[in-house]
Amino acid sequence: MPINVNGTTLTGGTSFSATDSNSNVLYQQDTSGMPRDPRNSSGDDLVPMFAVGFNTGGWTPIATNSALAFAYTSGGGYYNVGGCYNTSNYRFTAPWTGMYLFKGHMYIYGSNSTTGWYTHPFFLVNGSYNTRRPMAGSPYRIRLYGMAATMGHDTDISELIYLTAGDYVTYGVATAGTVQAYQSYSCWSGSYIGSIS
Repeated sequence: MPINVNGTTLTGGTSFSATDSNSNVLYQQDTSGMPRDPRNSSGDDLVPMFAVGFNTGGWTPIATNSALAFAYTSGGGYYNVGGCYNTSNYRFTAPWTGMYLFKGHMYIYGSNSTTGWYTHPFFLVNGSYNTRRPMAGSPYRIRLYGMAATMGHDTDISELIYLTAGDYVTYGVATAGTVQAYQSYSCWSGSYIGSIS
């Protein structure tokens, strides 16, 4: 028998759920004991997360030390739960304080004629390498230093970052030489993991 506590309905039995007065699922645990993410009355997930790509396929030049222009958020496995990722300035803004996991990937090649090119992927928090990091300076992630010209390679980065509500994160690369990314093979994503307080 459901119990109503000031507009929140608690339902038990072999599973348990808590639903607010707008039929949003605040908490649900299934019969195996597994909890589910909170969802709105339409069944849509409410946990902040995103997976974005470039708008088109083909090769595109990568500008060093700039936020990568990932602007595609719909279809084909891409999504933007809660609209926390901005497709105009390429920022994810944290709606909740807590720990977030970010992952970036690009398929790239250097088209300069020497073997001195490299890529250095990074995440910035509020435009800074240092914000909310356990060490001073940028986490050093140099990739593909001294690779042969016109060769394709993968580059990946992942990081757990503690954010306070309102912090924003961007994904970019520092490069030397002329570097391009294949758009349909490149993406970045992030998700709220939980509170650590």
